[in-house]
Amino acid sequence: MHIHNRIISLLFIFSLLFIGIDPASGAEAPVIIWEHFLGGGNVEKAYSIHETSDRGYILAGFSCSDDGDVTSVSYKSDYCDDYWVVRLDTDGNLLWQTSSGGSGIDTAYFVTETADQGFIIAGSSTSNQNISPENRGDYDYYVVKLDFSGNPVWERFYGGFWTDEPGGVWETDDHMYMVAGYSDSSDGDVAPDHRRGDPWIIKLNQQGDIIWQNSSIDPEEYPKNNRNASGSTLRNLWMLTRAANSSLVWESVTGQDASEAASITLRKIYDIYVDSDPISLGMCEDCYDRLDRDILLVRLDDDGNLVWDEFLDAGGIESARDFTSTSTHEIVIAGDSFSFDDTLMGHHGAGDFYVAKIGVLQSFPGTEKMPLDLDQDGIYEDVNGDGMFNFNDVLLFLSTNSWISRNQPISCFDTNNDQKISFADPFILYMNQIQDILSR
Repeated sequence: MHIHNRIISLLFIFSLLFIGIDPASGAEAPVIIWEHFLGGGNVEKAYSIHETSDRGYILAGFSCSDDGDVTSVSYKSDYCDDYWVVRLDTDGNLLWQTSSGGSGIDTAYFVTETADQGFIIAGSSTSNQNISPENRGDYDYYVVKLDFSGNPVWERFYGGFWTDEPGGVWETDDHMYMVAGYSDSSDGDVAPDHRRGDPWIIKLNQQGDIIWQNSSIDPEEYPKNNRNASGSTLRNLWMLTRAANSSLVWESVTGQDASEAASITLRKIYDIYVDSDPISLGMCEDCYDRLDRDILLVRLDDDGNLVWDEFLDAGGIESARDFTSTSTHEIVIAGDSFSFDDTLMGHHGAGDFYVAKIGVLQSFPGTEKMPLDLDQDGIYEDVNGDGMFNFNDVLLFLSTNSWISRNQPISCFDTNNDQKISFADPFILYMNQIQDILSR
């Protein structure tokens, strides 16, 4: 893979451990299960994604459009940015979308599902009308609670006269809400003795009222599992609050393209944990002053050596801003794609939400070749990778059912689309083989 003429927007460096699988001794390779563009004729950016309890996805960011997929418009102004929240099913199909915001800049940075199957969204806003109570100053915390169908339950500003920026949101064990960020204020909602630039953490009840505020957080209040939290560790506060579960010391990794003798240097930014297993994220040293950007997935072994790398190039300028690990051994990446090419299939405007589900395929036990999707329907029926589908594949599938459940991306072998691997899946392959024989 030629990396010398690509510039990485956001680099995902990960171990197979993060999706809870036991690496086989054979080959492995990433596979794009699906990818989608979402948006209208102007600009959209996705900043946060979360897997929902029904194995769908909720995304949050901003939108400047009032057409295309953006059919729920809150308030558009010269600033154009409104919260845009999108609900997808497990295959990435749009279920619903909603907007919220006022006359200023409203950007949703974090979203997570709540115990009542609704959603809590946190971001920042400069709006000073169309929302009650109004903004108290510059950028305020802007928190929105939605129900299961995306209907607003409440929306509130929190902050003071100066800048107040959130760094994450989560639901607590007592079903309240915690918003953590920083504040330059010492008035309004912010305590008068608050020092400028210090962390500002507020706990909200289910109606959005502030129960307490502080400049630090009790470790017992911190979410034990990051599936229940939404936050960007690129923000200093969130990195600090995760420090107990993070390793921030790491050597640079250099990837070398031997054919061109060109190299890139990858800088480790932080570690996070998914179900207690590590996944490391990083960025290239010099990305944002270049236009030709794509997302790069990198798989490293335990010694930091490159196993494989894969670019996600959807035809525009792709940036990844968040990801979620799924319960079916995949990751779903959310970000944005910019393109002024009107012929790009699926693209709506200058910038769209970009979302892609990625799996890591492995060769089956006792085989060396990768499984193949012969008819390009998303199901890898040629499980032994010999270039044909026959009863050998059915038998191998049947004998490795439990191994598939633990190790392979479920979507690639879920023949009956029930989001799990069972004996029904090889049976369907068996019936397909019988039908193929009878049709000859």
